Amino acid sequence: RMGLMNFPDKKQDGANAVGFNRLGPQIVPADNTEPGAWSMGFSNVTDGHEAFPCFEIPIKFDWRAHSCFNYRFYSDDCHNATWNFGDAQSGSTNTATGTDVTHTFSGVGIYPVTMVSNGQTSRDTIIITTPQVHIAGTPVLPCPQPFANYSLNTFQAHLKYQWTVTNGTPASALNTGDLNIQWLPGTTGTIKVVAIDAVYGCADSSVITVQIPDTLIATWPGGNDTMQTALQGIALTGGLPPGGVYSGEGVTNNIFYPDSIEGNSATLTYTYTDAYGCVATADRVFVVTGIDNLTLQKSLRIYPQPVNNRLTIECADCDFSNAETYLYDVTGKALITPVQKSHNHIQLQTSNLATGTYVLKLKLADEFAFIQFEKVY
Repeated sequence: RMGLMNFPDKKQDGANAVGFNRLGPQIVPADNTEPGAWSMGFSNVTDGHEAFPCFEIPIKFDWRAHSCFNYRFYSDDCHNATWNFGDAQSGSTNTATGTDVTHTFSGVGIYPVTMVSNGQTSRDTIIITTPQVHIAGTPVLPCPQPFANYSLNTFQAHLKYQWTVTNGTPASALNTGDLNIQWLPGTTGTIKVVAIDAVYGCADSSVITVQIPDTLIATWPGGNDTMQTALQGIALTGGLPPGGVYSGEGVTNNIFYPDSIEGNSATLTYTYTDAYGCVATADRVFVVTGIDNLTLQKSLRIYPQPVNNRLTIECADCDFSNAETYLYDVTGKALITPVQKSHNHIQLQTSNLATGTYVLKLKLADEFAFIQFEKVY
């Protein structure tokens, strides 16, 4: 009764192989007790695994993974078997009866599987793991467009990797361990990487969140301004973010000198550079009135100089009822102080000002005057 047997290979469902049974021909006593009287028998060939010869002592069971957590277990068909899969969390499905059974494990872990058949115990251990994914990234470079590189701490060629990106470009990528991402400024971005075992389908994922800086913007509040050529150098301030520099015609070391420009206006620029080398600018236009146009300036009488509590401005031919006044310190910071106006004189309350130099800008109709004074105690 020896010969070739056609049986499905136990590691690949549905694929047949022709050859000798891996156990070879088995001869056992006919009654299992009396030597000299022999017989040989085989269990039926069943779909999915080999035909096993029937023994008094059952053959050790075999298994195959159908997916990451789903496994098939089988033994010879000669004896019924009871199973314990060592998976207490699976509840009532932790045990089974039969010679060809399946079990879905509850998660990653080490499971001692036990089969009892014809009074004999057979054991094996199932170890289920998932791919580990860890994402590392470089700091986001905010200019000219927010950008960063991200990579996997460990890249395994037998795994499939799926990248998904929100608020960044590219939005997705496959099977790479390294990705450059251009972010959308001023948003929150996310990166998700899923690693999949191509053989058993086991998968793991990792997600990181990235706060993306906004595009660098510089401002210089205050709009356009008008001043006279005779005015001393004015320290330029007010640019945001603070810490930048001022430049333009008539500007030296962040101080503007109206009498050093050609023409009657100058466009000045505030430039801010951040720690990454990103640069942003903001402009203001300064209009300068020449000496020949200072009719209002020449008609004013200003006293006392220096001043302590109150500065008085008089003009015999003026009507100050609708005049506008603007007060600045030497840094260009706008200040507020009480002002009293009448037909031909203005009184500026100075008692609340600190000791120093100030400039009062006086606007009357289409004329301007700039009054520089010293405050003392």
